[in-house]
Amino acid sequence: MFTYVGNEANLPTWWTVTLLVGSALLHVQAGGLARRTGARGAAAWWVLASLLALLALDELTALHERLDVWGLALTDAGFAFPWLVLGAPIAFAIIAVALFAGRHLPRRSTLLSLGGIVVLFLSAVGLEAVGGLLLGDQQGEFQGESLPYTLLMHLEEFGEMAGAALTVCGPLAALRIRRSGGEFALALAVR
Repeated sequence: MFTYVGNEANLPTWWTVTLLVGSALLHVQAGGLARRTGARGAAAWWVLASLLALLALDELTALHERLDVWGLALTDAGFAFPWLVLGAPIAFAIIAVALFAGRHLPRRSTLLSLGGIVVLFLSAVGLEAVGGLLLGDQQGEFQGESLPYTLLMHLEEFGEMAGAALTVCGPLAALRIRRSGGEFALALAVR
């Protein structure tokens, strides 16, 4: 049960949530450090932290699955994951907000944080859409007997974990340790 990736409540989901929460906290800290040191981009760090926290909440509670009702109402075609009808535009909106915020971060941090969000969505939304095409209209049925679908589910979960891990690296890439005399201080790289 804990290792089966066909359901949301599994160890890979837990790990992705843990990474996203850790990443959100690191982004909050980077924003605080930027504000304390007068570096540009404090609000951008906090916007990304908020997005990451929302993604963690969604992953933990599977809120996106509850979009199925509206997805079914908007489409008459049989599709295994109707939540994608609304989920894909929401994902694009989140990516757009992240891109806008990322313009104010150091380049390497932007690439890691935003790259992680994009990898996460390509896996969660993109591979789920491919899985939906493989399954057709089998929504709610046991889907673990198809080898291609099972492999795709594992790739999807791996991609989500990899994307979340990249977002953790974003604020860490901006940290600079400065030594002044016998003391060390943290600073933030600027764009």
